[in-house]
Amino acid sequence: MTEPTRSEVAPDSSEMDSADDSSATETPDSNQPPGRFQRAFRELPTWARRSGVGLCVAVGVLLAGGITGTSIAVHNFTAGEVLKTRIQEGKDYQSELSGDISSLKSENLKLAEQVEKLDQREAALKERETLAQNKDGELTQRSEEISAREEAVGAAEEAKKSTSFDSGTFIVGTDIQPGTYRNSGTSDCYWARLSGLGGSVYDIIANDNANGQAVVRIAASDAGFTSSRCGTWTLLQ
Repeated sequence: MTEPTRSEVAPDSSEMDSADDSSATETPDSNQPPGRFQRAFRELPTWARRSGVGLCVAVGVLLAGGITGTSIAVHNFTAGEVLKTRIQEGKDYQSELSGDISSLKSENLKLAEQVEKLDQREAALKERETLAQNKDGELTQRSEEISAREEAVGAAEEAKKSTSFDSGTFIVGTDIQPGTYRNSGTSDCYWARLSGLGGSVYDIIANDNANGQAVVRIAASDAGFTSSRCGTWTLLQ
């Protein structure tokens, strides 16, 4: 029986290195990417992979990655909460804006109603003003008519006075009109036509003491006419 040689019993160290390298670099599934531990262990030098230092380093990297991943998860969770808070604040602000808009619409509606009422009041005032102007015009017209009637009545009265008068002294052409007059017929009537108003007997053109009615023609050239106790003289023509 032949005794196995040294090469068959114990492999060469170079062969062991190749085996270690191949085993260290192999991945359980070529379709899946290597994990953090495998990547960290693969990147170590050969002497580190053979010793316990490589294992410690790989484990440290794995732990560090886990802590980092945990920190990232916490960070992401905080950002999400902040985002939720911002979204909620935006909704609250939108709700407040909706309330403000509703309030503004309500106030605008009230203002529109007030404006409509003011327009109605203004229209009513304009209508009253128009009526007042019309009434003022009517009053002005009536006042003018009254004034014209008063003037006519005054003129008629003056005309009546100038064609009808009682006892006294009158200026011809001013107080009385020239013409033929007749009295109302009383006794002891004195009348005189005057050429002047000085009160002298020389101013008498003609005179008479009449009992009953008397008829006297007053000329336009006479200065005046005087009578007493004769009643009312009336112009005949």
